[in-house]
Amino acid sequence: MKKAISFLFIFSTLICTIFAVKYEDYIMKNVHDEVFEAALILEKDMILFFTQSYCGECIQFKENTLSDKKMAEFLKNRFLVSEIELRSDIKGTFPLFGKTLQKRYQYSYKDLFTKYEIKRTPTSLVFESSRKVAGYITRYKSVEEYIEELKSIKYSFNNEKPKLFRKISYSDRELLLTVVPYVYEYDLEEFITRIDELDKNDYYIIKNSTEKEIAEYLYEELNLKNFNILFL
Repeated sequence: MKKAISFLFIFSTLICTIFAVKYEDYIMKNVHDEVFEAALILEKDMILFFTQSYCGECIQFKENTLSDKKMAEFLKNRFLVSEIELRSDIKGTFPLFGKTLQKRYQYSYKDLFTKYEIKRTPTSLVFESSRKVAGYITRYKSVEEYIEELKSIKYSFNNEKPKLFRKISYSDRELLLTVVPYVYEYDLEEFITRIDELDKNDYYIIKNSTEKEIAEYLYEELNLKNFNILFL
């Protein structure tokens, strides 16, 4: 009997490990201004995930729902996600709520809870890439519940995003490598040697090669059209 219980415990632990990820590997923390800028570069929608340190539901949601592999794949393909904590010591400047980009306003992250009308935590505030608010999701949700609620907010959230192949600036490169956890930089040869171990939902900046060289080699010779490729 003890052996059977021990086997079941080991088996269940193994299953949980296989289908688990670290949410910190794909969710930014306390990044507000830059997530909007990065979303424009990567042509993605956004989720601001509002939490508090003493919120039990927030902890459960992060450890159970956001740490699930299926959830991670769904979100990484469609959204940039940033956790925003209720903190007055973190400051930012951003053209909030339809203001022009030329006029920026200072705020604390605690102010964001008021400005975005966050009544409780956890709350997910969902944005389209145009910075328009698409909807809110509140309270703890399972993986299936969270995905269904996201799909109900906007029909296009049902669909996977097409893979990206685009030129970026050096300032874009600096921003992406600094704030987005799943943007990596390789030269073309190193990218090819690592191809079997790379996640197709990540983003790869190919350095030291021209657009023509990358397109001819990856797309025409190797037919690799299922990766997100950025170049300078």
